[in-house]
Amino acid sequence: MKEKFKRLFALMMTLAIVMSMAAPIASAATTAKKNSAPTTKISKFIKDNRWKNGISWGYYQRPKTSTYGSIGCCAYAADFVKYVYGSNNLRSGSKYTKASAIKTGDVLYGTPQHWMCVVSRSGSTLKIAQGNCSSKVRIATYTLDGNKIKTSNGSVFKTFSYGYHYY
Repeated sequence: MKEKFKRLFALMMTLAIVMSMAAPIASAATTAKKNSAPTTKISKFIKDNRWKNGISWGYYQRPKTSTYGSIGCCAYAADFVKYVYGSNNLRSGSKYTKASAIKTGDVLYGTPQHWMCVVSRSGSTLKIAQGNCSSKVRIATYTLDGNKIKTSNGSVFKTFSYGYHYY
């Protein structure tokens, strides 16, 4: 009986050691997944007929899936946050004010009054999706120069005020 107890105890200790070694690995994988940009969902969002480039999206357009009370470009950004992150609150992310912190998946607010969704960022190049841009959805590439978001011809499109990280 004493020998059986020793073997059972040794087996339990071995199992405890193995489990304690596996936990940090699983935790690291979960953290890496949580901290990576949801590029697949973003790609699906901008290809969806409800939010794709060129469709009509005017000033009075309300969100199509989000319950966030908004219109126009803000409604488009609210739908982006609902679709990509599952949140009905556009302001549910972590707010930041440094343009250098902009990353893929963020929602930005710029002056004069406009909400934008960052589809991708590579260096100073931003691919942005936005509603109510000349009463349409526009997905276009811009250059970030300090806190200025510039068009391809170098003119200032918007000035970055703040943004939200969601992951």
